[in-house]
Amino acid sequence: MFHLSHKIKRIVPRALLNIFIILLFAGCAGEDIKQEKPVFAYPPPPDDVRFYYERTLRSSFDVKEISAGDRLRAFATGTMGNATGLGKPWGIAAYQGRVYVTDTLKRAILMFDVAGKRFKSIGTEGPGALRKPIGIDISSNGDIYVADNTAKTVVVFDKEGRYLKNIGNRSILNRPSGVAVSPDNSRVYVIDTGGIDTQ
Repeated sequence: MFHLSHKIKRIVPRALLNIFIILLFAGCAGEDIKQEKPVFAYPPPPDDVRFYYERTLRSSFDVKEISAGDRLRAFATGTMGNATGLGKPWGIAAYQGRVYVTDTLKRAILMFDVAGKRFKSIGTEGPGALRKPIGIDISSNGDIYVADNTAKTVVVFDKEGRYLKNIGNRSILNRPSGVAVSPDNSRVYVIDTGGIDTQ
């Protein structure tokens, strides 16, 4: 009895020390994330810079806020869990800190809300379910216009991804590939890359 309790007294402090070291390293791993990255610019100085590299977006982890739990999980397992990433990105549009990417493999619009640290898939179900989203534009009030190449229509969502309406159908559109909305939202322009009908 005494021998067993003596072993437990030696094991418990070691276990606590190991946990403390893991937490310490997990905290240090987060320091790499906070460090400033070098600024990439084009053209490089001394020319007047026109473009600055901001960030790369590949998956939901690129906008998700990284918590201490995420850092610990990454340290222990090498991953922070499951992420939703880009499959076959096609079109891109930005609006007030949000980046919207059409993805023909996912059959969705992937919203990277950089400012709000959120990620969302849009157009995956319901009446606005997308089949092959290609072109995309955002109106001045934040509505999302998407040219669906396979469904032969333009699908409209609000800025949170709720379905609003369809514009056009297969009677007038053959292969809608691009879309643009006028600044006053009164007109929608659609690029149709459909083939030539022969008789």
